Amino acid sequence: MKKSLSLVLINILILCSLTGCDFKDIDHRVFILAIGIDLDPSNSELMRVSLKAAMPTSGGESSGGSSNEKGMSDMYTLSGDSLSNILREIKSETSFEPDFSQMKLIVFGEQYAKTHNIDYNLDFFTRRRDFQDIAWVSLGVPSAKAVLTATPKEERIPGNSLFLKFGQGSESPYSYKKRLFQIYSDTITPGCSPSCSIIETKEDKLAMNKTAIISKGKLALVLNENETETLNLLTDKIRLGSLTIKLEEKGPPISISINKGSSKIKIKKTSEGDILCTITPKINATLEELDNFSGNASVLAPKFEVALKKQITALLDKLKENKVDPLQLQMLYWANDKNYMPTNDWLTDIYPNIKFEVNPHIELVHTGILRSN
Repeated sequence: MKKSLSLVLINILILCSLTGCDFKDIDHRVFILAIGIDLDPSNSELMRVSLKAAMPTSGGESSGGSSNEKGMSDMYTLSGDSLSNILREIKSETSFEPDFSQMKLIVFGEQYAKTHNIDYNLDFFTRRRDFQDIAWVSLGVPSAKAVLTATPKEERIPGNSLFLKFGQGSESPYSYKKRLFQIYSDTITPGCSPSCSIIETKEDKLAMNKTAIISKGKLALVLNENETETLNLLTDKIRLGSLTIKLEEKGPPISISINKGSSKIKIKKTSEGDILCTITPKINATLEELDNFSGNASVLAPKFEVALKKQITALLDKLKENKVDPLQLQMLYWANDKNYMPTNDWLTDIYPNIKFEVNPHIELVHTGILRSN
């Protein structure tokens, strides 16, 4: 009996000594949806961090920020030389607890990516336990803040116009999308060039149809929309793309709609000692713009294959010339040569001497919708 009473008293003392949980209710939190990093306009040695935030509301009334039917949004902007300090200082800008569990996007400003090594930032976001590795990474033009501040008319939920571009809304063959964990993996892989989409502000709209390629932590190359579409084909990310040719120099264009496309890439050392990279793109497509063509559709496939080969070869030459490897060819070469070890010298010593062989195959499944005159 005395033993049981002693145990009860000890448990009561332990319970009395415990402090309450430091949990913050949802209405006491501000949810950070996206983070943008730019150069500070007044001091290029500092970074300017913009945080796009959303706050749940219990009704239609709001006390600050921009409101809509679904909730409130706000923007916090702080400058400093340390991301850790800046993200702690945000607590002095708001009476709510910053919550990063809903952060879906990291945007680097164009000028910041040109002059500062973003590998440090990617490493920071990956190490922090309160950031999700599945967040998207992009480059903002003209700046990260301009991208996060833009509010297109179709936006109904804070930040939704941005997030819909990354797979939840429209699917575009010109969108080359990468997540944080994918880009971080590229940064720590020898000889690999990280890449991500570019989001550009156009009046009150947001366009995403270009690709940024990073080398040594800085912006090295920008691919236009056609080159981005080709890169998506080479990395098996293309859907509903297109390809256009002209049968005559001054003739009308003829287009095919790419239903699905994929590419096989093989790289190995030849008996002569050269490194040969064979790329075989396969496309299932539909002929469009029939008013510009009255012949047999089957004869067009070889002509489109010639055009596609030229397009892919031009991109590969551009990547080699700029010594960037977003296709991770070194890893494919390593897989086929057990005596080879990946190295950062790949981009300067080996990659520029690779020989490419492109063998596209296009299947035109039908000639479009039939109609009567």
